[in-house]
Amino acid sequence: MQAAKITLFSVLFFTGICSLFSLIFYFGDWPRLIWVALFGLFVGLVAAPELDRKAFKHPTVLQAVAGGLAGFVLSTVLSLSSESMFALIGLGLMLGASANLWVKYVQIP
Repeated sequence: MQAAKITLFSVLFFTGICSLFSLIFYFGDWPRLIWVALFGLFVGLVAAPELDRKAFKHPTVLQAVAGGLAGFVLSTVLSLSSESMFALIGLGLMLGASANLWVKYVQIP
C-alpha cells in the first residue's frame, strides 16, 4: 500500500509540475502539453522507487516497465515500423532498468 501511495504522489507531482510550466509558457500548444505530461508521467514512474526503495518489492522491474511503456508510446506516436518499435521498447527497458544510476541527475523544468 505504501508503494502505491508513493507512486501516485510521484506521478501526480512530476506530471503536474511539467504540465503547469507548459501551460504557463506555451498556452494553447496542446501537442506540446501532451508530450510534456507524458514525460512527467515517465519521470514520475521511474522516480517513485528512488523516493523510498524499501517500500517496493521489485523497484527495478517497475522502472524497466515504465521505460518500455514510454518507448512503446513514443514509437506509436511517431508511427515507426515494427523493427524500430521493438528497438525503441528495448532502449526504454534498458533506460528504465538503469534508472537508479541517472534519475538523481534529472532536473525538473
